[in-house]
Amino acid sequence: MKRVFCLVFILCSNLALNSVSFASETDKQEQLLRSLFETQLSSTNSIKRSVSSMLRHYPQHEEFILDYSFQKYPHKYKQIIRGALSADPHSSTDVVSMALTYDVASCYDVIATAIKAEPGYAGDIVKTATQLRPNELDQIVRVAINTNPVMAENIINSAADQNPDAFDLIMTMAFEELPGMFMSLLNNAFSNFPENSEEVVEIAVSATDKVDPRVVVDKAVQAGLSQEAAVKAAIAGGAKQDNLVKNNQ
Repeated sequence: MKRVFCLVFILCSNLALNSVSFASETDKQEQLLRSLFETQLSSTNSIKRSVSSMLRHYPQHEEFILDYSFQKYPHKYKQIIRGALSADPHSSTDVVSMALTYDVASCYDVIATAIKAEPGYAGDIVKTATQLRPNELDQIVRVAINTNPVMAENIINSAADQNPDAFDLIMTMAFEELPGMFMSLLNNAFSNFPENSEEVVEIAVSATDKVDPRVVVDKAVQAGLSQEAAVKAAIAGGAKQDNLVKNNQ
């Protein structure tokens, strides 16, 4: 019995020592990374360059480097975001997530900075932001599409996929905020959300008086919606039935 007890005691002691040893090594590693970061910063006098350099040389320590940067220099969040994304554009989700977690700035300033730094990942950036701040969805989408209208379709698709219950809100905002892109946004909606075609017609007609409702109906029919359903949706959006009927006589 004593031998069993001794064996258990020895095993537990070894596990404890290993844990302490592991923790100690982790602390040393983190201290070294802090020292390297500060040395780099002193040398370049640029948070952006320091973050970028550290992440390029130690990508396996991305989480710690970002964590340290945002906590130590929250007022330099724009430089941190730009530096991180210049080192690895694929890290946009992690960078935005950590910036929002530490609340270094408003959600809108964070996503605008990230999208300007890496526009190709605008959809992922918006998806991450809406996951973390669902109550700010409308403002997130508005800021995103105005920050980079070229990526508006990608942003809208990502936001709508992530928030299907807010489809009407997202599309209404898109049509109202980017009237110059009305037709491309309309075609994109029909192509990517065919199950919502009737909603798209209604929203599109109600969102603008600059486009003839008959054009919206025609686009919907070309996309596969029946003439009857398209006309009904257009009327629900505010179109005059007589005008729609005349067009089809």
